[in-house]
Amino acid sequence: MMTKLIYMAVALCITHTSMYADIMEDMEREVNMGNYSKAVELAEFSCEEGDGRGCGIAGGIYQMGLGMQKNNSKAFEFLNKACELKNESGCLSVGRMHQDGEGTKRNIDKAKQFYQKACDMDSSGGCVALGFMYVTASSVKVSYPKGN
Repeated sequence: MMTKLIYMAVALCITHTSMYADIMEDMEREVNMGNYSKAVELAEFSCEEGDGRGCGIAGGIYQMGLGMQKNNSKAFEFLNKACELKNESGCLSVGRMHQDGEGTKRNIDKAKQFYQKACDMDSSGGCVALGFMYVTASSVKVSYPKGN
């Protein structure tokens, strides 16, 4: 009985992974063909199923206004969800949106938090953006150690 349950769980995982690979391929094909409405539909479905990449793609399409009117509040919503699902590009984008006040109220402290999240996920862009905030002192408090 236990072996049967394990086989079923493995089969479900393989099917689930395969389904997302197919959706990603379909999204890429639709974007390449310029069919952004279909691409965002697939991305939103993928996002609803818990795929951070799908959330990030949907957010990017809304943010750039590809094939539709630009919608920063929807972009922010999807990119924030991407970040929650451990997608470093989503975290980086939400950080920038906080920094620029795009789709949300400008908040430098939150921008720093999202850049830090992206950097912690090994996003070089997140680390660079965070470092740039420190270098330019963009409302980031820097404390220097006292010398002996």
